[in-house]
Amino acid sequence: VWWCKIGALHVLSEPTVREALGALTGRAGSSLDTLVGRHFVEYILSDPKRAVATHSTIHGAGTGLFASRRIEPGELVALYPGIHYPAPPPPTIDGPAGHSYHLGTQLDCIPDVNYVLVCEDGAILDATPACLEQCCLMRRRVPKCNAIAHMANHPPSGVAPNVFCVDLHAFPSAPALEPRVAAHVPTVPAAWSHVDPFGVAVELDASDPRRRPRLVALAAAVPIEAGEEVLLDYKLSPNAVAKQNARWFTAVRPEHKALVRAVEWAAEHDPAGVADP
Repeated sequence: VWWCKIGALHVLSEPTVREALGALTGRAGSSLDTLVGRHFVEYILSDPKRAVATHSTIHGAGTGLFASRRIEPGELVALYPGIHYPAPPPPTIDGPAGHSYHLGTQLDCIPDVNYVLVCEDGAILDATPACLEQCCLMRRRVPKCNAIAHMANHPPSGVAPNVFCVDLHAFPSAPALEPRVAAHVPTVPAAWSHVDPFGVAVELDASDPRRRPRLVALAAAVPIEAGEEVLLDYKLSPNAVAKQNARWFTAVRPEHKALVRAVEWAAEHDPAGVADP
């Protein structure tokens, strides 16, 4: 979907996360999966304090996310915490299944759509702060692994995002998480699997593979200097903007998209910028 010529990048369409990380690391196939898995493990076990949450530089945005040290392209910046609502199973002869997100949780909190992250496979991570505080596992795990990616703001008009989301689930050849790593994953599965075509809530079985730890992080598309604000493209649809009355939202221009910037940076620099952990 993209090609380079004499050091200049001509983007035909937005690259995928795999393509961007492949360009930044010089890896492909299972080798890339293994490297991405190792980066998640290295982050959790030895180097999670890469970002801090403090007052945003964006007017009216409240809290923002900032790099606490220089972060190289392809490096993980922060993990995304939350309640993991798995994608519903494929439709059956009776019809499509409804998403478990609409069933909510038994926690004493009201989900805030502003902290919802939708993964490519349809799974949802809900990092509503009030819900994280209500969950005993989240109260322990979020500080432990500095899972504050949900504090990243959308860039203001004319400003390019500098991170993109990396879902370990999308790298199936990555090694399985060891128990000492899985114990710190800042996501917990919801109680429900889906809503069946007849409107009945179906519990998420203990043996269901969708209960596996879900790890999602923000990765740097370009170098991010210490003290620089971390900006994530929220990619809101026109319907979502209208429904949420999100007047602050401005769509990111195609040439400013984080994945495009990552591939452009890789085309102009040595991809060795992302070293093995």
